[in-house]
Amino acid sequence: MPQSILVGNHLYFAREGTVVDTLTVGREAKPDNSPTTNWTSVGLVSSATVETSQNDIDIFKPSPGRLRLYDVLEGKRDMSITCTIEEASPLMWELLFGSQPIPSTGLGAGVFAPLSRTGKVKGWFKFQQYNQADQLISVVDVYCVADIDGAVEFGGDQSAVITFSLKLRVLSSPLESGQLSNLA
Repeated sequence: MPQSILVGNHLYFAREGTVVDTLTVGREAKPDNSPTTNWTSVGLVSSATVETSQNDIDIFKPSPGRLRLYDVLEGKRDMSITCTIEEASPLMWELLFGSQPIPSTGLGAGVFAPLSRTGKVKGWFKFQQYNQADQLISVVDVYCVADIDGAVEFGGDQSAVITFSLKLRVLSSPLESGQLSNLA
């Protein structure tokens, strides 16, 4: 039976090329959930939007002489997830300033060079949603390319936190999965 729910969103990341439990993360290599440290929290997700689009191809058939819509085939398909992130992290800074990955520990921690990135940031994103009773209702694992969508304002209103609009474009992978639970 359908039900009204409130949703809390959580987002975790495993970067392409990172070695996790002897597995090199990539389009066809997704880390498991044990231990949970295989995935890094992206930060506080205050809202999320999932958008799919497709390129429909209309098929017309004579009926008997005039062409009438007979079928619709699906051509290209695209999905994106856009999250409002309300916590700053090395990943958000890297995406915003177009840098190489920013180390958070060790020699050179926090040091980055703006516009030094030579490729897109790709990897696995685990998108989890919980209901108002703190029950997990949805887990979606998708392989994506990530970027900051739009401008980020710093200090315009001292009562407002910095927010990042993180846009994830889902790339095709045979390992993508979803699990729905706790919905009657």
